[in-house]
Amino acid sequence: MTLDISAVTPRVQYTVGSTPDSTFDYSFAIFEDADISVYVGSTKKTLTTHYTVSGAGTSSGGTVTMTSGNAVSNATVTLVRNITIARTTDFPASGAFQVDSLNTELDRITAVQQELEDDIGRSLRLADEDATATLTIPLKDARKGRYLAFNSTTGNAEAGPTQTDVTAIADVTSDI
Repeated sequence: MTLDISAVTPRVQYTVGSTPDSTFDYSFAIFEDADISVYVGSTKKTLTTHYTVSGAGTSSGGTVTMTSGNAVSNATVTLVRNITIARTTDFPASGAFQVDSLNTELDRITAVQQELEDDIGRSLRLADEDATATLTIPLKDARKGRYLAFNSTTGNAEAGPTQTDVTAIADVTSDI
């Protein structure tokens, strides 16, 4: 299968009001139904249990349809292309090979690169011209109940003041 992997963002988001909605369109290509993840709010839904997909294998995208009893209201619905990174074709060392298989493999690579570009664009990162710093966040137990802070000397990410301390300071400031 050859798809036209155009320069589109591999995610779309809908804000659903009080009127329930069950169908959500996406305009990016996917190769199979499992290549799309669906979130209602922050909850990841399950293919076939909560939703079905149409349009896999087409360049223009398709539709996610919530299954019976799973219509969405008063929530945000996010559809994200999420292709498993794997080599799906092994080409022969010599002789003829299927051009369609090559095109599909190149399309999958391009689609994964689009996903990575979207992930990087949505992440905490340093500007190109910034000095090197470590942005690895502290371990879970060290950051629980704390704000993210940046070291005043190195600029490295670190666990900052506790939420309780910040609230207490804000309360004192508002009383002055």
